[in-house]
Amino acid sequence: MKILVPVDFSPSSKRAVTLAEQLADALDGKVMLMHILEPVGGDVAFVADYDQMITDAQKSLDGIRSSIREKRMGSVETVVEVGFPTERILHRIEKDGISLVVMGMENDMSWLDRDVFGSNAYDIIKKGKCAVLTVPVDCKVSSLNKIMLAVELREKENIYLLSFLKRIVREFNSELYIVHVSSSEHVDLTFATSDSILWLKGQLEDVPHHFINLKAENVPDALNLYAEDHDMGLMVLSPEKHSFIQRLFEGSTTRKTVLHARVPILTFPIDY
Repeated sequence: MKILVPVDFSPSSKRAVTLAEQLADALDGKVMLMHILEPVGGDVAFVADYDQMITDAQKSLDGIRSSIREKRMGSVETVVEVGFPTERILHRIEKDGISLVVMGMENDMSWLDRDVFGSNAYDIIKKGKCAVLTVPVDCKVSSLNKIMLAVELREKENIYLLSFLKRIVREFNSELYIVHVSSSEHVDLTFATSDSILWLKGQLEDVPHHFINLKAENVPDALNLYAEDHDMGLMVLSPEKHSFIQRLFEGSTTRKTVLHARVPILTFPIDY
């Protein structure tokens, strides 16, 4: 597994590096630390002397790499590029066969938030064709002993998502919470018998899990509140074919809710 970590040297990107390292250790992955220098004046063709900036950025990346445990030094690569963040990240995903992008989010809207998550996360998830893990700067939980999977249960979940998730659950000895949000009355999903639920139970029978149904009108708020109140180490979102995931990326209020999540959020493209 190849894990790409865009680094802008903010506190949240440092958290992203730490989480990427943990995942690489558990999943036998290789980490690539990437810094992107934005074009001067927003014009990539603008003639500027980037040599010193590239040198400085490379030294900073080398410092981060040296802080990673010695056993990972052989599987940590660094790269500095000039260009627009979203374009360069998508290019790297395709060029290097990236399986997972781990990136931080800043409350003050760094380029990583503004250009990638704030406006173009949909493009990264859809066009990048890899998993994307965002790490909030004020993330309260540092362990992955509790993980929640948000589902809609109208269709069977993506089998590759579940395989990836189960691997994480096993490696970190996590408890998995299957969370469904609806506006209807509470339904005990533990004893539900719909095809999608029975199929999901079968796929997860070999890992510890709990079914949770939440009654709420605002899906993103309900998910974020449950994750924070129950000290979840990670929230996993299904591919975009689910309507509530589409709503998650629509509208300024919803986008703000996601940007202010206090737990890492792992998303998958529809064809992962």
